[in-house]
Amino acid sequence: MMIALILSLTAGMVLGQRFKVLILLPATGLAIIAATGAGMAHGDHGWSIVLLAIAVTVALQIGYLIGTGIRSLLAAGRASRVHGTSVPTPAVVRRSVR
Repeated sequence: MMIALILSLTAGMVLGQRFKVLILLPATGLAIIAATGAGMAHGDHGWSIVLLAIAVTVALQIGYLIGTGIRSLLAAGRASRVHGTSVPTPAVVRRSVR
């Protein structure tokens, strides 16, 4: 089960960096089909297969969110180099030097 979750998280991160949110619909369908097939091939019980399908779906979506965040951070860094501005830092990090 852990391997399926790690693969799903990684696939979500890759999809988040490359595609828009509409890719989640077919990717989620494929993930559910793959999780169900793997659970049936392994001989798991029904609730275990349902739990695996839900966990894989959630991991895929969390990975997509992380991948989108990485893409936006990379784009902000690229924009700051092109336009010569700095990326704003949070107020907690800023300190005045006396």
